[in-house]
Amino acid sequence: MVPSRDYAWQLVTEFTQSDSLRRHMLAVECAMRAYAARFSEDPDLWGVVGLLHDFDYERYPDISVEGHPAVGARILREGQIDEAIVQ
Repeated sequence: MVPSRDYAWQLVTEFTQSDSLRRHMLAVECAMRAYAARFSEDPDLWGVVGLLHDFDYERYPDISVEGHPAVGARILREGQIDEAIVQ
């Protein structure tokens, strides 16, 4: 499944309390949308990818199989998110 932006934002707000980290994810979403449009790709798809890229970081900051981004990838897979988005 390709998640809607609303679904992606729900994950962000569920897993991330920090306003600065949320703003970072929103900024990456904005950049990804701009790059997608520039390269004739789907801005909605790439915007969601940008929004989700750090959603697990606050809870699981260690870069490991038990931390970021492995936990986030598992959560997305459990939610039946397309593997291309997970990657």
